[in-house]
Amino acid sequence: MKNTTRFLSLLLALLFVLTFAPAMAEEDIVTYTGFGIYKDDENHTIEDSFVFKDTLEKYGINLEIDYYSSTVAAEKRSLLLGSGDYPDIFFCEVDVEWYGAQEGILLPLEELIKEYAPNMAAYIDSQNAWDYLTCTDGHVYGFPTFGVQNARDGVLWINRTWLENLDLEMPTSFDELYDVLVAFKEYDANGNGDASDEIPFLSYEVSNGANFIELFNYCEWMFNYEFRTVVDEDGTCRMLPMTEEFKSLIEYLTTLYQEGLLNEDCFTLTSESAAALVKTSDTVGMFIATSPTNLCSREDALNWAVVEPWSNSVEVSNGIYRLGMCITNKCENPEKFVQWLDYLFTEEGSIHSRLGIQGKTYEIDENGNYYWLESEEQTLSDIQNILCYKGIGYITDFELFNDAGSDKVQSYIDQQRRIAANHAGLMMFELAFTEDQLTVGLPIMIDMNTAYPQYMAKVMTGEYDLETSWVEFQQQLNDMQVPVLEEIIQDCYDRMEK
Repeated sequence: MKNTTRFLSLLLALLFVLTFAPAMAEEDIVTYTGFGIYKDDENHTIEDSFVFKDTLEKYGINLEIDYYSSTVAAEKRSLLLGSGDYPDIFFCEVDVEWYGAQEGILLPLEELIKEYAPNMAAYIDSQNAWDYLTCTDGHVYGFPTFGVQNARDGVLWINRTWLENLDLEMPTSFDELYDVLVAFKEYDANGNGDASDEIPFLSYEVSNGANFIELFNYCEWMFNYEFRTVVDEDGTCRMLPMTEEFKSLIEYLTTLYQEGLLNEDCFTLTSESAAALVKTSDTVGMFIATSPTNLCSREDALNWAVVEPWSNSVEVSNGIYRLGMCITNKCENPEKFVQWLDYLFTEEGSIHSRLGIQGKTYEIDENGNYYWLESEEQTLSDIQNILCYKGIGYITDFELFNDAGSDKVQSYIDQQRRIAANHAGLMMFELAFTEDQLTVGLPIMIDMNTAYPQYMAKVMTGEYDLETSWVEFQQQLNDMQVPVLEEIIQDCYDRMEK
């Protein structure tokens, strides 16, 4: 039955492609300009992906994309959008509310999707996702991507070997975590004879401070990282820096920092440098990331285990993302591009995107599971670098995708991430702000996100005393109008809940 269903799906997809093939052959090829970000750190591009190579010509599409590294992409994107000299398509995240609903730079997509992307539209219908994808002005500006529910932000990954070397149990509280980190520091956890080279807890700089702030996923309250908001069980939203919970976390982190359990350069260390350290030395005991491979090599991923959250407070995604690709008002023929994109929402297109080409990058075993065709000439890393460019939607819930096939590393990572997701306390959708709310709230958010990491750093390094400086810090936040931002977040959250 499975094979019959698969055959019919592939036949329908083939008929869909053939329906358009004659028209494509008669039309001139349309060239689209684009903005892209190099895939991972290895400079792989959209055009390297199998699904692009195999289908763009068939649909009469040519791409001229300018690429940027992830370290400069956000700045370049903002400059282009601000200057008016932007391309037809952004193959990356764009603030759809601001540049779509407010500025009018992005094209509304809902009618284009319904008319030219029937597979995509049907899947959005099946997921009841239209309302979620729609901005405050009633339009959809970002093509959706769909995935599984997972922790939205980073969780703790701990070095299994170090735990085994010291005969330690997985920590189940903040107190136990502290004891484990002390043991890592004092008892030569890596077993190299040097008890001074261990970094028990490695943290690094992200936007608006060091990523140790994501320890909030392990607290007894629900925390939305994106908006720095504590959400109570009754739906009351409180801005993180103004809470006693925040004060308690600073106190805990200060202890870790001053006792040498947290790296001294945590406020300035880049993610690239952190990854290099993890990949080239056995000196790190724990870090925060969405996946261990954010910092370690694939070969070493099995050595890192999720520290299971000790409360049901983890913020999880709903599996629907509206920040994939966007088309700008510079694009003169969006219809053809939308037709091509719809192919990715067929079963054939999704398999093509995720697995590549059967017989070349993967095969199907007698049980219907896929496995990678690895060799000395074609490693799994080589294969994955030429699969679908991230941020471009495809469907992940076909039967073939029920597990990670023979990719034991990915199966392990998925299983570990589910451990964290099983402690969900908050399913946060993207908050939609009105124009007035953005005008008022955005400057406050920027000021707050600058102020609180600076305050944390000064307390943790000993420049400020937490108790004597707290009242003054709260007054600083009041002067910034953070309570006004709190009211805005509350209003957006209430609308989201409805």
